[in-house]
Amino acid sequence: GRQVLHWAILQARRANKHFLRLDTWTTNSALHQYYLAMGFQHVRTTGERTVSSGALFQISTQSQECRHNARKVHSPQTND
Repeated sequence: GRQVLHWAILQARRANKHFLRLDTWTTNSALHQYYLAMGFQHVRTTGERTVSSGALFQISTQSQECRHNARKVHSPQTND
């Protein structure tokens, strides 16, 4: 999970995006805690009962922690 997140942050940075945003089920508190532990900030959780995937998290692609960790992860290789 950690390597995938760092890879996604690196890809967002390469695409000149300022943030990587992820959403998850509003009831998945374990995943919420994981994102927070990885440095993501909770943006909002929708109050609509008809929307299950409504907890939004984001992380700056320019933060020092992201830069340090993303350098350790290389783009996946393909076996073509």
